[in-house]
Amino acid sequence: MFLEDESLSTTLKAWWNHQAFSFTTYGLSARTLPLYFAGLWTVLEATWSCYDGDQAERLNQGQLAELWLIQHRLLSVEWRDQQYIVTVEPSQSGLQLVQFPRQEVYATLPLRLVSATGESVPVLTGDW
Repeated sequence: MFLEDESLSTTLKAWWNHQAFSFTTYGLSARTLPLYFAGLWTVLEATWSCYDGDQAERLNQGQLAELWLIQHRLLSVEWRDQQYIVTVEPSQSGLQLVQFPRQEVYATLPLRLVSATGESVPVLTGDW
């Protein structure tokens, strides 16, 4: 069975064990697979409107970044010390999909996610 493949199993565990994901690119499979990997298949249809207009193009051009927050709610995004400091607080349930303008052109998104109390929240990049 394909789930017995250790590298796939490790990937799936990483997705199931994170509550925050970052993206700097967009592609249909680059959104569909992460939704399934993270256990979010029930919101698949609801997320398509997040890519209306030119948002997908702006993600691929490095103008926007995207965060998926599971059981967390965004409080702020601040550009400080050459990185984005994203502050969140726990929420009872749900997914919050957040897009924000990028102020840099780094290959890797310089991102630090912290709780309102200052604790680090791990982020998994969804970029392939």
